[in-house]
Amino acid sequence: MCEVAKQSLCCVGLVMLMLLSACSSNRSAEVVRSGVVFEPEAVEQRPALTSEEILALKSTGEIDRNLPASAMSDVTKQFRYYLREGRSHMQASVTRAEKYLPYARGVFRKQRMPEDLAYLAIVESGYRTDAKSHAGAAGAWQFIPGTGKLYGLHQDTWTDERMDIYEATEAAATYLKNLHGKFHDWPTAIAAYNAGEGKMMRAIQGAGAKNFFEVRERNDSLPENLQLRDETKQYVPRFLAVTKIMRNLGLLNFTTSPSEKTSVARIEAGPATDLKALSKAICMNWGDFCLLNRHHRAYIPSAAQPTYIYVPEEKKLEAKSFIWRFS
Repeated sequence: MCEVAKQSLCCVGLVMLMLLSACSSNRSAEVVRSGVVFEPEAVEQRPALTSEEILALKSTGEIDRNLPASAMSDVTKQFRYYLREGRSHMQASVTRAEKYLPYARGVFRKQRMPEDLAYLAIVESGYRTDAKSHAGAAGAWQFIPGTGKLYGLHQDTWTDERMDIYEATEAAATYLKNLHGKFHDWPTAIAAYNAGEGKMMRAIQGAGAKNFFEVRERNDSLPENLQLRDETKQYVPRFLAVTKIMRNLGLLNFTTSPSEKTSVARIEAGPATDLKALSKAICMNWGDFCLLNRHHRAYIPSAAQPTYIYVPEEKKLEAKSFIWRFS
């Protein structure tokens, strides 16, 4: 290859590296699988629950009503862990979740699903919009690439909508609704969200069971290839524990921020819009812009197709003006 060609290739590579310094990688995403790591052997020797904690543990909603008695032991262990050793992690998840929960609850309410499902993203990622797992899952709802695409989350060199908390929440609601239609109860649908619907169905059939809790009781008698992983066996109790806590944050002395939330506007933008220039034009810190736009993997999106951005509602007109001037 001639020297001119080599130099040209080097220049192209350098430009691509510069362009891919995006919102999704503005800082290193924490590799996660669930909001808090649970240590079952460490929870037995704990102080007794207080009367307030017992009241919160006994609280119920549509998903955790009429649980089998056999389920409550692990729910209680998980609940106690989040209130003791895992409390700082739980508090951090609460703080992150607060800005998104009104939207998430609205999505589930609109689809006539239990609003408590909004708390599943705490179990998945602690509501980290930049979360990534070793298995390739991404975003607050931890979609793997294939499932993300199946539920309409676009992924390419410039964009990864799994990192868009709003689009991903809509996709998660649709996915969970489909799982409920297949398994006919919420705990089993939630377990399938973690294990995969094929794995959950094979375990149910292999165990001759009707739901997740029956599979869990018979899991050890299944052939190894049909058994649910320990992570999945604890996934539903973990979600139920988190749900009971989230319904009782004040009673359990978790810190919550004032109720006023920042309204966010979604704005359509043309191909190759310079996002850094846009954020500067509307006097918005680049880091704050990235927090709203994790789905952008490059600060200059694709030149082949339009895109969209999120900005605070009060900056909507300024952002539209910038886009109009440079479109």
